[in-house]
Parts: sequence; C-alpha cells; structure tokens
Amino acid sequence: MECPRCQFHNMPGLTTCFRCGSVLTSDQVAIDVHPPRALGIAKPFRAIERMLRRYFYYEKIEDSGKTMRWFWRVSLRGFNAGVNLLGQSVFSIIVSLIPGLQQIIDGNFHSVKKYCITWLVLILVGLFFYGSNIGLFLIGLALGVHAWITLLGWNAIHSGVNVFRRLRMVATVIIAFGIVYWLVGRQISNSLPHTFTSQDYPYYNVHSGHLLVGRNLDKDDLSHLRRGDLVMVNASALYDGHRGQTFKVVGQIVGMPGDVIDLKKDHFVVNGEELKADHFPVPDLFHGRELTISVPSDCYFIACDYTINAHGATEQMVRDVLRNGCLFRHDDLIARMTFRWLPVLRRGFLKELE
Repeated sequence: MECPRCQFHNMPGLTTCFRCGSVLTSDQVAIDVHPPRALGIAKPFRAIERMLRRYFYYEKIEDSGKTMRWFWRVSLRGFNAGVNLLGQSVFSIIVSLIPGLQQIIDGNFHSVKKYCITWLVLILVGLFFYGSNIGLFLIGLALGVHAWITLLGWNAIHSGVNVFRRLRMVATVIIAFGIVYWLVGRQISNSLPHTFTSQDYPYYNVHSGHLLVGRNLDKDDLSHLRRGDLVMVNASALYDGHRGQTFKVVGQIVGMPGDVIDLKKDHFVVNGEELKADHFPVPDLFHGRELTISVPSDCYFIACDYTINAHGATEQMVRDVLRNGCLFRHDDLIARMTFRWLPVLRRGFLKELE
C-alpha cells in the first residue's frame, strides 16, 4: 500500500506507514479536541501576564528536595529593544538636522526638493530680519517646514502609520528641533551680543528702539575703549523688589577711569571741559540736577537710561543711582556696539566719534 504522504510502498496489512508513520487505513475516526478554556474573569490577568513576558521570564528550578520553586528573572530583551529604538531615533534626528540629508541617503531627494528650497528661503529671510517679530515668525515657519521634511523621511505622514505613533513622532520632532533652534539662537546671541536701545544718540543717528550689534570685550584689555563709545553693560537694579537683578542696556562712555564728572545745566563737564550735548546726550533722570562724581580707577562712567533701574524709587534712591549706578567696573562691560541691525533701511556700521 502506497503512503499518500511520502509515497513509500508498504507491505499489505500495515495500518501505518513504515517510513513516516502516517495512517494508511481509510476508516479513520475524527477526533474532537476540546482544550480547557480559562474563565472569563481570568482573561485580563492572562493579558497582563503576556505583557510582562515582554520584559520578564521565569524558570522552574528544582532544588535538593522535591519542592519546585518559580523564579522571575529580568529579561534584557525588552530593554535592548528600547535601547535600539532610542538609538535609531537619536540617529534619525541627528541626520535630519540637515534638511533633506535623510532623503539624500535614501536616494529620494527629489520628493522633498521644493520643501528644502522653501526652508532655505525662510531661514535666510528670517536671519535678515533677525531680532524683529517678522524674523521670529519666519524662523518659526522654517522650523515647521524642517519638521515636515523630517517626518516625510520617516514615512510618518502615510495613512498606514498608526495615528498615535504619528502624533508621538510629530511631538518628538517639534520638541527636538525647537530645542536645537533655541540653542542656535543662544549661540548667536553669545557670539554677537545685541540689544535694543532705550535712549537717543543723535550723533550716531541711533534712536530708542534700534537694535545694535556689538563685539565682545576682552575684560583684561580695555585700552581700545574711548570716550563716546556705545557699550552694552550689565546694569544692576537698585530699587526695592528687584535688587540683585541685572539688565543688559546700551550706554555711552562719558568718564574714563580717574575722571571727574560734573553735571551742570543738563550738560556733562569732564575735567573742566564741557561736552557737546548732541555728542553726549544727558539721560532724562539727570535733567534739572547738579552733582559731581569722581570715577574710580577701576570703573567707567557710562550714561544709560537709568529710569529702567530706578522706576518707582524714592529721591534718595535716585541719587544713589546717579552717584553709583552710573559707575561700571570692567566685569560689567559686555560688548562695544559697532553695528546698527534694525531698522533695516538704516542698517550699517556706526561712525566713529571725532
């Protein structure tokens, strides 16, 4: 009799195949299998057990006696899978920091070419208007386009991807790139210190609200500073409720170390020589007051808009500001302002004081 499974010719009379053991008789009886089923109340617990098996497994260990004990041991399978997933995500984010690089690696750059061009235009125009609301808005749009390019590279936009996974990927990309853009902005701010002015300087054609950019000062060598230079300083708050705080403000150097400053009739008089009012404007808080200030050898007398630091203060505090708040040590000087960035139509280098 030929076996229908392995085609082996068996001797007549055999009920099973000599080679593979298959049943040869045609009068098999169907066997109904009824495996035991768990109670309905136990199904949630079995689901929890299946979930735990992703991270744990147990072994039955027989000790010296006949007692059987179950031990749970931590499995690294789930941990390694999480580490691999995290590593892949970090690598993908690093590659995606350059828009279109992921697509170039995959040989699919043509699918995001127009988005990369849009991102480049938004970044360039946003940097051109950096410091203004328009620039901030354009850089925000560039961040959105950058995130979209990255999501296209991760195939997160296709409908086949689970909606929760898509939302998770979108949130991850937005947060990661938002932090990167913020860090880049901080680096630009530290490399090119800039701030808005709160006072008019007619000689420099600088008015309140202009954005000035400067160059960081070497605290150990300030010999190149001259009277009349515009500098960024850390001005300390002297009024109650804000003591200990500092403000980055633009001021003008009026007195060098060792000078004697007299304030008479809303004019600065340095070492007996009266300075021009259009070259050295007197802050509003000085108007109508007369006083004499001696500049210590380790300080500079810098005229700033002291109303920022003395708003709401008493008359005694105002005099404290005038006599002490205008004196800045070397460590308080941050940068020498050399360039007017905003408004755009007046962008250019500041002229030197003659």
